[in-house]
Amino acid sequence: MKIEVVNPIECRISKNFLPIIKPCLTYTGVFYVKVPIHGTDRTRMDRRTYPKDCIIDKDQDHAWFLRGHLDRVKTHLDSKKINYTVSGIEELHVEPKPFKLPGITFRPDQLELMQAAVNHKEQNGVIIAPTGTGKTILQLGIRSAFPQYRCLILAQTIDLVQQIVGECEKFGFNAQKIGGGKKFEGDFTENTVVSTIQSFQKIPIELYMTEFPLLLVDEAHHISNFTGRYAKVLRNLISSIKLGFTATLPTEEEAQMALEGYIGPVIGEQTINEAAELEILAVPTVKLLKTEYSQRLHDIRKYQAVYEEGIVNSRERNELIVNTILECKKKGEICLIFVNRIEHGNNLVDLFKRIGKTYVPFVQGEMKGEERLNIKNSLISGKRKIAIATTAWKEGINIPSLNVIFNGGGGKDDLGVLQTIGRGLRRTNDKDTVVIYDIFDPSHHFLVSHFGQRITLYMENEWL
Repeated sequence: MKIEVVNPIECRISKNFLPIIKPCLTYTGVFYVKVPIHGTDRTRMDRRTYPKDCIIDKDQDHAWFLRGHLDRVKTHLDSKKINYTVSGIEELHVEPKPFKLPGITFRPDQLELMQAAVNHKEQNGVIIAPTGTGKTILQLGIRSAFPQYRCLILAQTIDLVQQIVGECEKFGFNAQKIGGGKKFEGDFTENTVVSTIQSFQKIPIELYMTEFPLLLVDEAHHISNFTGRYAKVLRNLISSIKLGFTATLPTEEEAQMALEGYIGPVIGEQTINEAAELEILAVPTVKLLKTEYSQRLHDIRKYQAVYEEGIVNSRERNELIVNTILECKKKGEICLIFVNRIEHGNNLVDLFKRIGKTYVPFVQGEMKGEERLNIKNSLISGKRKIAIATTAWKEGINIPSLNVIFNGGGGKDDLGVLQTIGRGLRRTNDKDTVVIYDIFDPSHHFLVSHFGQRITLYMENEWL
């Protein structure tokens, strides 16, 4: 069997071999349909699954799959003891130069991850590194190994872009910023380009297709499907070296397959506990609080109504959050509360005014970048002790001073919980631990189930 790496994006095989490789490129697709509830006039959403494959194209003679899935295909063929050859990989490999950033002595763990990236045969893959270990240093260290190449760094938010651009300038890389009010004017003017994916995907394909031999994707878990913004760009961006960076892999099967296909498999990893043992990160300690049982909440049927009643608008629960944080403030601790809904954040702001007689800023997606930066700097300096934030601050925000993180919005997804915890993990001379507050809500099976998934994560990592 012959596998041909046609270009940095795709591989090709004879169509006759498609039935052999298809099983390893198939995942469970999901869709929902409305179905009637027997004996009532109501309906419910029923989850349906079906097999879906990652074959990207086929014609009468050939079939194509994403280059990032090559390792998966090879492993599958090895397990079936099927002979195969791969052509085209050697032509794509680029010999790296020594890593070099002015004023930086790379830690051994950083060197290990960077070497795993550039020395990997295919130089395509995902690096898993916890928040606070210096992912931007990893990215720019790798960027320094390929100075001859124009580099594109993609990020999800303008906060991340601004942070990366600042680091680029610090280490002598002239960076062109795209996004956050900085529009693309028709030319790539610098050898390093940093852009939000939202802005970059608006650029005509023909203008960027062959411009970036080196691609780095920050918070790469956002490559979560085969049809979104990242898919549009990565399906057309011919980059020999493609590396993604994230604190944790996505949990959905389609997201895992999309990330692997467009970037590659995991080629280097460091865990939070490993980084804590190396004294790179603060050690998380989870403290659990509990709300009282409510029969009224128990009787609600739909999840959205349960979340609004039991989380967003629960006076008792919100008072528990506010009073706990005010006690932390008295001890001089710097605190950040995470919520999932705008209304929830506004409710907490109002409660702080009434109970604590203090104004607490609420960072959300629509807030201007300058205002967000001012709030971040006031927390770093200690001038401000408390802030509330939505998911707008769950990624890429560096606030080393944080002592306390409160997961006020609950949730069940490991990725979301780890992002919440990650904001407080950065170690300083004055901080080697960080406290994570969470709440057990016993009144409804939805909330109990979600808490069960969070506490499992805490227990597995020995943070309780």
